[in-house]
Amino acid sequence: MLSKTTYVNVGRSGTFNPSANHRYDTKPEDVDAIIELLRTNNQRELGLYFHGGLVKDTAGIQSAKIMNSKITESGLHPISFVWETGIFDVLREKLDKIGRKTLFKIIQRIIVRRLGDRIPLSKNREAIKEITYSEIEFELSKKTPFKNYVINDNYRVLEDNNFQTEDEMVITLEEDIKKDVLENPILIEGLDIGEVDDIIYDNKYTLEKSMSRDAPFLGGFFWSIAKIVYNIILRFKRDNDHGFYATMIEEIFRRYYVAKIGASIWQEMKDKAKEMWKSNTGRSGNNLYAGTYLLTKLNELGTIENPIIINLIGHSAGSIAICYLIKEVQENYPHIKVNNLVFLAPACRSELFDEYVVQKTERFNEIRIFTMSDEYERKDTLIDGFSIVYPHSLLYFISGILEDAGKNPDAHILGLERHVNWQKYMKHSHLKNINTYLNDTQKNRLVLSVSKTNEVGLSSNAIDHGDFDDNPNTLTSIVHILKNGLN
Repeated sequence: MLSKTTYVNVGRSGTFNPSANHRYDTKPEDVDAIIELLRTNNQRELGLYFHGGLVKDTAGIQSAKIMNSKITESGLHPISFVWETGIFDVLREKLDKIGRKTLFKIIQRIIVRRLGDRIPLSKNREAIKEITYSEIEFELSKKTPFKNYVINDNYRVLEDNNFQTEDEMVITLEEDIKKDVLENPILIEGLDIGEVDDIIYDNKYTLEKSMSRDAPFLGGFFWSIAKIVYNIILRFKRDNDHGFYATMIEEIFRRYYVAKIGASIWQEMKDKAKEMWKSNTGRSGNNLYAGTYLLTKLNELGTIENPIIINLIGHSAGSIAICYLIKEVQENYPHIKVNNLVFLAPACRSELFDEYVVQKTERFNEIRIFTMSDEYERKDTLIDGFSIVYPHSLLYFISGILEDAGKNPDAHILGLERHVNWQKYMKHSHLKNINTYLNDTQKNRLVLSVSKTNEVGLSSNAIDHGDFDDNPNTLTSIVHILKNGLN
């Protein structure tokens, strides 16, 4: 059992109010007990840990147990923030069901067929003219579909006058899709009216357009698939795709199925990461903001001459909470000093990191980020053993589907190597700033797993997004950092 003096459970809207279905809770008096323990033990330096925000409270507590033991091993008092949302469990269940639906498979087949006619594809580095239905069936039967298919890079530099307008291309695509379905009995038989009606949320055209007298509902469906195909092609033209198969799945999900609900839950989690630090003026009891209450009490315990020192560790979405935390400490808590930051596969937006960390280095001492190289990020299937639903990592999923209410197809995420290291992204000033900052050869601020060294403090061999908070090499590195610092 985790001692209540070593964690803070953040409830609804960042307060002490318990979340629905909670198993753990924290009250203001529990934080008071933590402060009294620190006072009694004359403990002046702490390690604060923020787990990923996509898990249930039970998973958060388990993660806290592991990290708390390592913080204790380093000689610091641990406090883990448990701030569950459970979004990943919701998405995992929903995606698993979607992947087994006949309609999902039919949509894939239609889109791949239309893409094969309009973008220059290569398979195993050899150009191909088109993808047949038999080839599509063969690829979709694989564990990792279309793994060897890539877009010819020459397509990315097409002049605008060689590219149809959206209206022109969508109209053409819609007619081609109708023809595909009419000529393929397997496709038309798999189109269940109820399923189609459920997924078309852009139903402006559902009743206005029709394919035939026998199937009037399909007009809107074909139009919406044509829009998906157009958006995929546009992403390849703009060079913000995530690979052939992943981009297709992202655009299907961004129009149908999970984008709206997933993006909404993801935004709620991000809001909680910010809300827990809001002012407690005029509030009392469980309505107090949990993070702010802890900082206030720590500030009262410290002094200008003898401040409370905090080291911050954030896994995945935990990095978002830390960005807001260090801003609050600098502006409102003079008796607290932030020492070192450790980010593990950070899911925060790069724009946030640039504004709150890179441009404000006076807020902390130093930082080290552990995350996967792009090679492993692409191999890390969102749902283990089920890459047909989505072939890349959770960070790719967030970037391609969940950010900006599902409207941003390639949101810049700090933990994705592509966004902080790839030259094509350096046209964005915030990414160029981050690249320069993290790749300072004197500081070793960025460690890409699997790391090429076993040097203590610089080693990680995590190859799954969820591995970083229990990977032995990474944990050993964290203990070393907490004991010896980053300077």
